Amino acid sequence: MERRWLILILLFIVRTTIGIQYQSIASTSAFLIKDLGINNTQLGTLIGLYQAAGILLAFPGGVLGRRYSEKKVASLGLLLMTLSGALMAISGSILGITIGRFLCGVGAGLLGTVLTTMCMDWFTGKEIVASMAIFVSSWPFGLSIGLVLLSIVAQSTSWQMSFYLVSALSIASLLLVQLYKPAGPEAKLQTEGFKLSFNKIDFSLLFLAGGVWALFNVGFVIVPSFGPGYLRSLGFSLVDASYLASVVTWVVTPALMIGGYFSGKIGRPNLIMISSFLGIAIVMVLLPYMSSFLLPFLVLGLLFGAPAGLIMALPSEVLKRENRGPGMGVFQTVATAGQTFLPVVAGYLQDATGNNGVSLTYGGVCLALAVVFLLAFRVIQGRVKGGVVSNFA
Repeated sequence: MERRWLILILLFIVRTTIGIQYQSIASTSAFLIKDLGINNTQLGTLIGLYQAAGILLAFPGGVLGRRYSEKKVASLGLLLMTLSGALMAISGSILGITIGRFLCGVGAGLLGTVLTTMCMDWFTGKEIVASMAIFVSSWPFGLSIGLVLLSIVAQSTSWQMSFYLVSALSIASLLLVQLYKPAGPEAKLQTEGFKLSFNKIDFSLLFLAGGVWALFNVGFVIVPSFGPGYLRSLGFSLVDASYLASVVTWVVTPALMIGGYFSGKIGRPNLIMISSFLGIAIVMVLLPYMSSFLLPFLVLGLLFGAPAGLIMALPSEVLKRENRGPGMGVFQTVATAGQTFLPVVAGYLQDATGNNGVSLTYGGVCLALAVVFLLAFRVIQGRVKGGVVSNFA
């Protein structure tokens, strides 16, 4: 096996840890609500708080990783995830969990940008769409593990033990990332320097690409975050609701890999992305009106799988090798901002209306907005190229 694929496996495992830790609040939400008395708005805030630090750290993380070492920045991020995860378990209070959740997000914010840059370094000009699809599939894979495993651990032992378990996984990832080796040409950038600048058009394209990724991810995470609560309101048990909602995350993991491969072969990126976004939006808007959920969750998993690698490949259409780290920092900053604040709106709408299904409808609206951002990206890109975007379908 060629080294770049071994590197991809390493990055996949490490990034899976982020997904598990992100899911830890949603998976223990029933116990946190009972023991600490939090409401759905506070729950949405805690879910989104994980991403808050990334708004400030995604760009500096990309710059520091490119200038000094992606491995060092990744190691620092994993160390913070380990220590702050343990703080959440030890505190036993809403204040301690809030502080710990934010610090976990600090670690994840540093880690997210440099891991993406590492993957892009090894695969740009090669199998970029397929590799990015596999890479991003680690996120729902981690959510799937966290959704089922942490719920079982919390129910059989305590919610604190779920947080301890995530810290242990972060330690394992910290050890694993020490095996990473930078791509040959990229290693020189850490000693020869890099370019920080990009023009207004580049910035606009990175902003729009980050917006697409943010809206896509918010729509996705609403299913495992708020889906179990909606199902429990219909009479499902905690474990049954978690298992049913996890169907989306389990299906999307192989769907991302398969979708990434075929999306690269088909060569119709915009058609695949737009049709997937609209299909997801329709299913999520109709979901609260359905009486059976297994089939729609299966369909959602398949639809979420097709466009992810294509979205993550959008920045590679804008960035050059020397400004890839800072550029991915801009992309991740925008994406993280959306993933921080938009889930709070879902929780607020649920509390304000008393309707447990409104958050799912809101997720569908996010996917419809992703179409608008993607079209704006292609229009600006087409103007730069001097006319109509080639292969707009």
